[in-house]
Amino acid sequence: MSSPTLPSTSTYVLPSLRAFLEEIVDYAGLFPPAGLSLDHAIRNFARYRTQEEEWMLARFVIPVARLIDLEAHDDLFEAAPPTRFSVLGTGGDTPDAFLAHLETDFEAIATFHKRHAGQVAADVMEVRLPAALLMSPASSPAFLNRVQEAVEQSPFDLALFFEAPLDKDFRRTIPAVLENLATHYGARASGTAVGLKMRTGGLEPDAFPSSEQLAFALAASRTAGVRFKATAGLHHPVRHFNDGVNATMHGFFNVFGAATLAFAHDLDEGTIREILEEEDPATFHFTPDAFAWRTLEVDAATLRLARNAFAISFGSCSFEEPLEDLRALSLL
Repeated sequence: MSSPTLPSTSTYVLPSLRAFLEEIVDYAGLFPPAGLSLDHAIRNFARYRTQEEEWMLARFVIPVARLIDLEAHDDLFEAAPPTRFSVLGTGGDTPDAFLAHLETDFEAIATFHKRHAGQVAADVMEVRLPAALLMSPASSPAFLNRVQEAVEQSPFDLALFFEAPLDKDFRRTIPAVLENLATHYGARASGTAVGLKMRTGGLEPDAFPSSEQLAFALAASRTAGVRFKATAGLHHPVRHFNDGVNATMHGFFNVFGAATLAFAHDLDEGTIREILEEEDPATFHFTPDAFAWRTLEVDAATLRLARNAFAISFGSCSFEEPLEDLRALSLL
């Protein structure tokens, strides 16, 4: 009896790798270090949507104030399915300023949807929490009620990811933010999907959170049952020192591997930190049925669940660099 013929290596992707990486990249070509023009970035995104690896691509990241500038690119949104966007909200230092800007942001999104009816979906908003709330978390419930009221009055569905800094006060601020999000939104049978946005890098060494800070945030998010998305600094699969920014950069295998394994095995903060600090690509394994780091393993079905319910995506100003590294590892 002849052995079964495997799909061509140019098209075959291990099911576990697909589960790990599906819709994992939010393309942020407008932002440093790429810093492309809107015309260049949105045309890149449209092209990426036609590539073999388009299944890794999620949304185009754009400031809400620039949605109007996309009117010049109507032709790029004709291909199905609808082009999805993650908009960066205006935010504000105080709850009142935040909410005033949220109203105008929602008006801009509604106008964008109306102009491109059925062809676009700005269905995620990323926005920094007001600094005043981080100083006084006790005022968060009233603020979140007002945000929820604004969302319910809008004519579209929108998932909100609130950014809180991983700074020197992270062991105080992050649990307070997560507790408020979990308490407010977890008590609702339906409604707004929310999450925490974590900044995982930048252009300067001090923009990169330590493995301790990131491990704490991941463990706390898992415990609270709050989803997260990451942004910046995750162009490459595995943690490494980058001469260009003179900093050790986190890898998306490390961050999302730690998150999915923590989701599956209820890992403690110390083990999560070990995974985040791993610099040997050979310790990350993909088989048809599972992803593993060293002896810890998560099956493909649980990977999909973890990605949908916990570890959502990361913003990257490059879609090509992750692909190049995955090809170099013979995974694509």
